[in-house]
Amino acid sequence: MKQDANTKHSALGLIVFFQRLNGVGVTRFRALILITLLWAGVYLPGLGEPELKGEEGRRILPAMAMLETGNWLVPHIGGEPYLRKPPLINWLIAGAIETTGMREEWSVRLPSVLAVWLLGVVIVWVVGAWLGAETGLLAALIALTHFAIMGKGRLAEIEAVYVAFSGMAMVFWMGWRGWPGAVGAGILLGLGMLTKGPVHLVFFAAVVWAGWTRIEKGWRHLGVALILACGAYALWWMPYREATAGMNVEEVIKGQTLGRFTGGWSVSGWLLNIPRALSDFLPWTIFAPLLFSARRIVFFNTFDAVWFRRLRWVCLVVFFGMLLMPAVLPRYVMPVFIPFAVLMAVALREASPRWRLGMGVWPFAVTTTAVMIAVTLIYAIFVTPELRKRDDLRPLGALVQSAMEKDEALIALDVGFEPMLFYVHNPVAYLRDEDDLPKNACKVLMQERTAGKVRKDGREVNSLKEWVRGEKKRFGLYLVGAAK
Repeated sequence: MKQDANTKHSALGLIVFFQRLNGVGVTRFRALILITLLWAGVYLPGLGEPELKGEEGRRILPAMAMLETGNWLVPHIGGEPYLRKPPLINWLIAGAIETTGMREEWSVRLPSVLAVWLLGVVIVWVVGAWLGAETGLLAALIALTHFAIMGKGRLAEIEAVYVAFSGMAMVFWMGWRGWPGAVGAGILLGLGMLTKGPVHLVFFAAVVWAGWTRIEKGWRHLGVALILACGAYALWWMPYREATAGMNVEEVIKGQTLGRFTGGWSVSGWLLNIPRALSDFLPWTIFAPLLFSARRIVFFNTFDAVWFRRLRWVCLVVFFGMLLMPAVLPRYVMPVFIPFAVLMAVALREASPRWRLGMGVWPFAVTTTAVMIAVTLIYAIFVTPELRKRDDLRPLGALVQSAMEKDEALIALDVGFEPMLFYVHNPVAYLRDEDDLPKNACKVLMQERTAGKVRKDGREVNSLKEWVRGEKKRFGLYLVGAAK
């Protein structure tokens, strides 16, 4: 009986708590506080625990090279120009290292994390002023808590920054009337181009077309936005093109852009594209039916009603159309999740309370925030330490570092892309050919087959550390004697 009484008392207390939450009015300031708490609780715990993975090394190594060489114009990996991507993500990572004074996992991931927070702030403020504070809060909540952004937003990769810039550009265009929206969108589109190229313009075009009947924006506004975007890109491209003369950089960029849609592909991967993309938007994919309940949605004016009905279909066409193209991967459509988040927020705001678990907007947002933070903390406390036991790069970096004297230079001979070097804090000099080795004795990181070539040149080579990396490639740290 006592246990039943305690259970009843707890249930009543919970009901009273939600009733009080339901009585809290949603303002943009309160929404900003809640979104910032959500961001801090989801994106910061355990940020520096996982070692580098995926494409992180391709973004971090050029940033390290920029700091070491002072060449911020052309990204380099392994001492060679890396021409496949624009340099903005490298600039941001290098800036984070320089600002914090630390080259750690959490510091190089900071630009992605801060970009996600800025995206949430812009959505709350702009959408809140346009469609109401409740809608702005829900849109930011959805944009920051789908699986794809929560995964990419905690990594030093392109996607989070790219989605943030392109998403903010679309939000500015949709929510800010007149010239401010056009100027803001143009600058952000340019930053997006400096992050990953022009693919995000497809999503921006969809948003522009859906709202083309808006009186305040026309060809002049669109022209200014595109001029600003191209101008921002040109400020980097013109000196970059001069610095890379003779490197066939146009063909590299052309191949990268067209390869997103026409490159090699597998049938099995192509068939899984749509299921994977839908799972990327979880848990919010389950609310998709609300997008087609527009008859129950109350809009502020006729234009917003037309905009909602048109944009939902345009986004769906772009979403499924791109995923049906060969060589397109699910992450390529991530920018379309931002207008989807705004659409979903509009629909969820007016939905039957059962869609919000019987709660009003504020209790629903608070509960969702608490659940997401709890899940993240559980993952950071219990799962991340287990994953760290499987580290590959950190132990190799420690192995090399243990063989180096303080401030001793490490020679990396024809190693190419080697993310393990992030964990080596001694200065690194990249060489391409064994003939470029210094005449005096030195410690050299190279493949075993390269060590054989150095021996044939008559220099003494002693193995200090050896290991197998990748496709059974034998790497090692060798002590190379002075030239005879």
